[in-house]
Amino acid sequence: DSILLSFQKFDGSFTLENFKWVFEELGSENSVLKEAFRNTLIFFFTDYIVVRIVTLVMAYFFYKKIAGYKFFRVLYYVPNILSAVVMTAIYDGFIGPSGPVYQVLESWTGVQYEFLFDSRYVMYALIVYKLWLAFGTGTIMLTSAMGRIPEEITEAAILDGVTPWKEFVKIIFPLIWPTLSTLMITGLAGILGADANILLFTQGKYGTYTINYWMYEQVVTYKSLWHASAFGQVCTLILIPIVFGGKYILERFNSDVSY
Repeated sequence: DSILLSFQKFDGSFTLENFKWVFEELGSENSVLKEAFRNTLIFFFTDYIVVRIVTLVMAYFFYKKIAGYKFFRVLYYVPNILSAVVMTAIYDGFIGPSGPVYQVLESWTGVQYEFLFDSRYVMYALIVYKLWLAFGTGTIMLTSAMGRIPEEITEAAILDGVTPWKEFVKIIFPLIWPTLSTLMITGLAGILGADANILLFTQGKYGTYTINYWMYEQVVTYKSLWHASAFGQVCTLILIPIVFGGKYILERFNSDVSY
């Protein structure tokens, strides 16, 4: 239906005007769609690069069973099992006008930081929220991958005097690369779907539009199924070479591992 709608007018007749409208909107100087693309890519690369690095390091610490690792593992995963409404309410309670972060910063600086209502700060606040939610699943999966590595391998390395850094780089990282590369490939598929619960936080105000929220607004608010469908086909054409190209590149470095 989405493919058919992208080539139709509201009366069902054939047209290419929907695609023309999409490209005109993308080329417009003050286009909301441009803003949505920019913000979506910011959220994606923050997640894709920062979160991958942090989850890899945290998974290694959990694998090494540092003191309190079970508590921190649960703490990292809790945001993934609570609903989006609950998480946004908790986060808003922390940084909102009645929250501890707002109160402490105001007492220190004398400035009232309206993090979710000021275009100077809102994207930073949403990026922090996005990072908070993103750590859990990747950390659990990578910890599980490390847990499958035979103890004999790491024990032999320790007897040979390997340092924790060399153990991580020379042994752990190569052995979990298939899992890590799979996470990276599947992550590429979400490059245009990165979001930070814009609907619940800002409704696109203060320069926070994302592609997800723009699509939602087109369908729910403006009832413009035809424009949304055309834009969906454009996104598909953009994603296909990115995903398959990324898959090809990552698989070039993905040697078969058996143990």
